[in-house]
Order: sequence, then C-alpha cells, then structure tokens
Amino acid sequence: NVRALLATLHTVLPASAGWAPPSMADLVEPAGVRRAYMRAALVVHPDKVKQRGGGADAVAAADAAFDVLKTAWARFEAGGRR
Repeated sequence: NVRALLATLHTVLPASAGWAPPSMADLVEPAGVRRAYMRAALVVHPDKVKQRGGGADAVAAADAAFDVLKTAWARFEAGGRR
C-alpha cells in the first residue's frame, strides 16, 4: 500500500534525509499520493543521496527504499487508482 509506505517512510530513513511524512488527509486523493510519491522519490533516490554526501550504507539503504517505493507506486497505478 503506497499510502501506508509514504506515511511511515520516516521510520526507516535517517533524520538527516529531510523527509516529513504527509498527513493521511494529504493521501486521500490520488493527486496527493502522486505529489507525496514524487517528493519521496527525490529523497530516497540513490543518486540524490550520494550527491548529498551519503556514505555507502546510506546509498544502499536508499536504493532498497527506492525499489520498494517504485514497486508500491506501480501497483497503485495498476490498480486504476490514478
């Protein structure tokens, strides 16, 4: 569930990532989900983490989070909820 993932992403990211979780009210409409997904993709994209000076561990964690986020988004779109 991409909504749950976006709302709880802050629990697996370090505080230095700068991710502020959206409220559940922001995730009711598909447009809000898309906005939150796009912001999250920028925060956890491995290349962006590397540009911000993240070490190898941070980049690896970001890569894993990015893969999970992409999969959840693909399922969200495939469900016709767009």
